[in-house]
Amino acid sequence: LGAGVSSDAGLIGQLAFEQRNFDITDWPESFQEFITGQAFKGAGQTLKMTIQPGTEVTAFSIRFVEPYLANKPISLEVLGSRWKRYRECYDEGRLKGYVEFEKRYKNHWRRTLSFRVENVEVEDVDFDAPKDIMRVKGDNFLMGVRLGAAIDLTDDRYNPSTGYRFTTSYEQVGGDHTFGILSATHRWYKTLYQDEVQRKTILATKLHGATTLGDAPVFEKFYAGGMGTIRGFDYRGVSTRAGPDKDPIGSDWIFLANAEVTVPLVGENIAGLLFIDSGAIDSGNYRASVGTGIQIMIPQWFGPVPMRFELASPIMKDDDDETQVFSFSICLLYTSPSPRD
Repeated sequence: LGAGVSSDAGLIGQLAFEQRNFDITDWPESFQEFITGQAFKGAGQTLKMTIQPGTEVTAFSIRFVEPYLANKPISLEVLGSRWKRYRECYDEGRLKGYVEFEKRYKNHWRRTLSFRVENVEVEDVDFDAPKDIMRVKGDNFLMGVRLGAAIDLTDDRYNPSTGYRFTTSYEQVGGDHTFGILSATHRWYKTLYQDEVQRKTILATKLHGATTLGDAPVFEKFYAGGMGTIRGFDYRGVSTRAGPDKDPIGSDWIFLANAEVTVPLVGENIAGLLFIDSGAIDSGNYRASVGTGIQIMIPQWFGPVPMRFELASPIMKDDDDETQVFSFSICLLYTSPSPRD
């Protein structure tokens, strides 16, 4: 059971059930076995069901993962989800089915093959919305095939202090719209200093580039601004714009270059942040911002997601950009103890 609030997504709640030792073949032999939770256990599979109601974003999902398909280092992930978000001049809803196969290699490389079938609903469109949004009003059916590769050579999955991660992928999409999406991301981590009690000052950098090939609709294009992209700008505040209200319609390509230093302040849970974010899209000037902040990690209470409070100021921007000095993300999570088998 959880709740969170952020400057990008508003207030959101969470009710989730997760079984990490699921067995889809272990059907109950009696109704009592089903009620007491003794069935569907023992194969190391993962089943997770999540409901997330929110003020700006509402989502529901069911996810199943088989980590060793046919006893080989190949995982199978099956996901069904329903998602809705309020945009600047329309509402966007997505009903999605997703299947992914991932093969893992001893040299830490992974290859993925995934498929998606999705219906994107564009509703409640303002009468003066840009033509790019008007032309996708209603239902938009998409089918995509994606090939990807990734490597992770960091020392920790959740809190890396050295090493790097690299991912790249290409997705070909058909249906009501035909286009491709090519993307790549490189993250690099280095420990700059370690004090007497083993606390580390860490430099993290990120390079990200992506482009669409063909005529992609607005809901598949790229937007910047907000946490994770270019702080100091509003969520989706960096975008190509159109219409009388200069609404964002997305960019055909995006480039991001970020650097952040995390400095421990109090114990291992409270750290200071210093960062530089920058990037470019297919219109306007190059954007850049500098900032500082506080990160609070209390995993024994709230789970692995940190709380962040950040102040950033743009030093390079475009006249039509929407800025935001303060951004934050808070997640509170309560996990009930698992019953004994």
